[in-house]
Amino acid sequence: MLYSTQLLQIPARTTLNFITRSTWRFIVGNGKNCDDFVYVENVVHGHIYANRTLSTMEGAKKSGGKAYFITNMEPMNMWDFTHMVQEELGYKRPFKIRIPLLIIKPVSYLVEWGYKVLYRYGIYQPQLLTPARVKYTTLNRTFSCNRAIEELGYKPTVPIMDGLKTTVESYIRLKNKVFLTER
Repeated sequence: MLYSTQLLQIPARTTLNFITRSTWRFIVGNGKNCDDFVYVENVVHGHIYANRTLSTMEGAKKSGGKAYFITNMEPMNMWDFTHMVQEELGYKRPFKIRIPLLIIKPVSYLVEWGYKVLYRYGIYQPQLLTPARVKYTTLNRTFSCNRAIEELGYKPTVPIMDGLKTTVESYIRLKNKVFLTER
């Protein structure tokens, strides 16, 4: 998951808004799934390293046309990351209730069916609980940057906590700015 100070991009803003409103009392599945998070500056540095490598004939032959994973190289539990964001925003870590996948998955299908029925009658509800969301909330999504390290010389420059603090500070500034302009 990419995060940055420019939280006007929909996924990051939506995620932070959801985290701040819901305080995530529930953990879906076993709660052991990990994600690779990457701060936007590290992605930029990955592109710079790729450009340097590809600008030489030898580098172009060796690395041209290949795809590389760029992450902070600090895979962590998705739920712990969520709680870190909450704590940086000043929220207390809520009591965690685990909902087994065996229970939540069938419920998500029923809820999705309910969304479709309501939509037919002109009632639109944001689809917060769908089978797709349950699936992606419980997946392990970690990637190896070894090839980027070996072939491009990539290394992250911004640690995950530094990027998170900068992102949250920016989020609070932007939120206050939007709040003041809406008044």
